[in-house]
Amino acid sequence: MNKYKRRIFSVALLLVVLISFSYATSVSPTERVSLFLTALQQGNIEKAVGMSSGGAIDQRLLSAETEEEKMALDLFGKVFKRISFTAPKIKSEGNLHAEVDIVVSSIDGEALGTAVITKLFPYILNPEFNNDEEKMEQLVLSILLSELDSPSLKMKNEEITIPLIKENDEWMVVFDGDLLDSFSGDVIKD
Repeated sequence: MNKYKRRIFSVALLLVVLISFSYATSVSPTERVSLFLTALQQGNIEKAVGMSSGGAIDQRLLSAETEEEKMALDLFGKVFKRISFTAPKIKSEGNLHAEVDIVVSSIDGEALGTAVITKLFPYILNPEFNNDEEKMEQLVLSILLSELDSPSLKMKNEEITIPLIKENDEWMVVFDGDLLDSFSGDVIKD
């Protein structure tokens, strides 16, 4: 009888430890958002995509085969490295959906556009660039990437709500076009 009680106690203890461990490893919505944004800031796109719900944006961020796609991925990286954010605060949390509020500091798209056009203007009158669409696109992208590296690039603060959904008992960021627009100052459109 004593052996029987020990086995029951051992099994019960094992269950308590396993249940405690599963709760300890679960990440809250606010923690998920912080981890997601930190991964984006560090340029770890693969890690950030692993914390999101999956979709067209995720696939676009992970697959860069052509030179144009690689330059676009470089653009994503430069934009994401410029963002900063406040500590996330839970707005609502249910069993399968949650919303987290943050204030994000991101690129001011209008100021960036003005800077690019100002630098592009002298080339517009040059027939060498004016008649060659490919050269003009390369020049615009080159100026854009250069401006994104500029320490004087104007930033703007915006309060945004980040939606999350629960997949396989883990909170995942819904990385949609609206969220991408907020992070990029509408520089990158979905």
